[in-house]
Amino acid sequence: HIQGILWIMFLCSIPAKFHTFGIAIFAFVLGIYRELGAPTFSKQYFALVVMNHNMHGLFYCLIFEFMIPNRLVALVPLAITAVLGMADFFLFARNIAPIITPMMQKVVAKRAVLKQNRGFLEIGMGFYFLIGIFIGSSNLFAALIFWQFLRLKYMCQDPDTVTGFAYVRMKGDALLASPNSPSILRTIWEKLKSLAFSMSDAQSGRGGCTIF
Repeated sequence: HIQGILWIMFLCSIPAKFHTFGIAIFAFVLGIYRELGAPTFSKQYFALVVMNHNMHGLFYCLIFEFMIPNRLVALVPLAITAVLGMADFFLFARNIAPIITPMMQKVVAKRAVLKQNRGFLEIGMGFYFLIGIFIGSSNLFAALIFWQFLRLKYMCQDPDTVTGFAYVRMKGDALLASPNSPSILRTIWEKLKSLAFSMSDAQSGRGGCTIF
């Protein structure tokens, strides 16, 4: 479980900001190799790797390592992944630190909730990049790249991403359906949904991914 050790190193590297994303990239690459084996130039391998959750995590890290400079907020979803990986490691190697085994068991028991929260955070970041275009904290390129990441996960039917988008859309529509809601907020919400669609679904040219 070298991947678990890497996730522990990742968590320790956050305060010092010491190659944090580099460690995460290494952990995801190792996860792909562990689950799918050595890469091959075949359609079968490509189909598997595109659907693999480690590949999605690798894509996420590469976006923030090389394309988007504002990376502090990006550490939160990664930290959830790291905590789950650390918990798996300590449960696998119980003799290393038996005193924390009960705590790690509680973490694993909440795996589904933590993964769902990670999905919500990633979607929230997508809207953060959209809003940032208008307030100057982001740019069109960053928003476009990140929404392509979300589109990939949605097209691969990642359950946390699919559920997250359904929840966000439902909550947003419900909150702004009230006659007491300011019309400007409803307009902004519809514009954000339209912009999100243009950066994800419409990019495929096929309408194969219906996030909104």
